[in-house]
Amino acid sequence: MLVRVFRWWTFAQGVVSALTTPRTDVEASDREVERLVRGSQIAMAVEWLAGRVRRAWADSAVHRVAEPIRASLLPADHPTRVRLAGVIMTIAFAVATLLQRLEPTPLGPLSWILPVAAAGASIVVACAAGPIARALEDEDKTR
Repeated sequence: MLVRVFRWWTFAQGVVSALTTPRTDVEASDREVERLVRGSQIAMAVEWLAGRVRRAWADSAVHRVAEPIRASLLPADHPTRVRLAGVIMTIAFAVATLLQRLEPTPLGPLSWILPVAAAGASIVVACAAGPIARALEDEDKTR
């Protein structure tokens, strides 16, 4: 009996939702939100500040010293970069989990779940580096 009631409820909810929810053009909505955000005072201020920081960084002595080091350490191909980011995240979350275990007062019995889940996600990123890099490259081409 209870299963039948839930089926009717789900059916009624679907009908009402279909009748009252307008169809949304997601692409058009995204473009409209982007236009509104780009035209806002906050976005203009952030863009101005980012431009100033970008120009200052390009002219800085630290940039002149760090850029050759970065160029020699950073791999050129995107899949290797994504894989490297996944490995670095895995190490960071492993260290976070270890440091939580060494705390004199533990945070709670399940405090290990978030760092371990994040480490698992970063391992997935490292393993799926090729498809992720292709998706990022495709997104860069569409912009």
